Formats: sequence, structure tokens, C-alpha cells
Amino acid sequence: MNNCEVRNNGYGVRNSTNSGTNTNTVIENSRFEYNVDGVYSSFSAASISLRNSVVTNSDIGVGAGSVFQTQPVMIVVDTCTIAHNSRGIAAGTAGGIANIYVTNSTIYHNVDGIWLNAAGTIQSYGNNRVTANTNSSTFSGTVPLQ
Repeated sequence: MNNCEVRNNGYGVRNSTNSGTNTNTVIENSRFEYNVDGVYSSFSAASISLRNSVVTNSDIGVGAGSVFQTQPVMIVVDTCTIAHNSRGIAAGTAGGIANIYVTNSTIYHNVDGIWLNAAGTIQSYGNNRVTANTNSSTFSGTVPLQ
């Protein structure tokens, strides 16, 4: 998906197959506004790359959820603005694996900037700007730049 504007939907993009089949999604230069969830993946093995995009005015801006160990979710957020959402970036599991990696992005003016549930992780490459969120503005860890 390249150069798209997605607004006023339940999901801007939802990557979910309800199976162990891995799905890959690449999103670049796009804008997600006023969706219930901007970019979200759950209930399937998924890899999402979100680059040079804006996610704003949603319940969850970028979210990863996983139920089964055999269906891991990984999202990479690169050079994005995530602002004015209830939860800017959210990762949660109910026994699965949900990892989000964030680099060179701005996360600001969300209610919860970074929201974690259970064993989900949201890792930073150490070059992000996180400011003016009401709650939860701490990454679960830092990944070294290579």
C-alpha cells in the first residue's frame, strides 16, 4: 500500500487471517485518520512494515495482538507520526508473541503513548521522539542501531 489516505473506517488496515499462514504487509507514505484502529494485526502470523506515514485520531494508532505462540506478530514502524490517538502504539498477547519495533518516529499527544499488555513488547531503536502523552510513554526496551 503506497500513497493512500484511509479515514473513517473500523480499521484503516487490519492484517488478520485467523490461521498460522504468515502474511506480509508493506505500507508507505500513507495517512490513517479517524479509524477505530489505524494499523492493526491480530489472530494470525503477520509482519507489517509501516514507513513514512501518519496515524492520527484513532482508538489504537498502531497495534499488535497475538494469541498463539505459533502465530507471532511483528510490526516495524519507521519515520512515522503517531498522534492524537487513545493509544498511540499498543502490543498485547494472550499467550502469543506480539513485538513492535519503532525507529525515527514521533509519538505525541496520545492518551497512552505506548501501551503494553501481558507479554507484548514495544522496542525502540533509541532515536524516537516521545512527548506530551497523558500516560504510558515508556518503551519496553531498546534495540541497538546497527
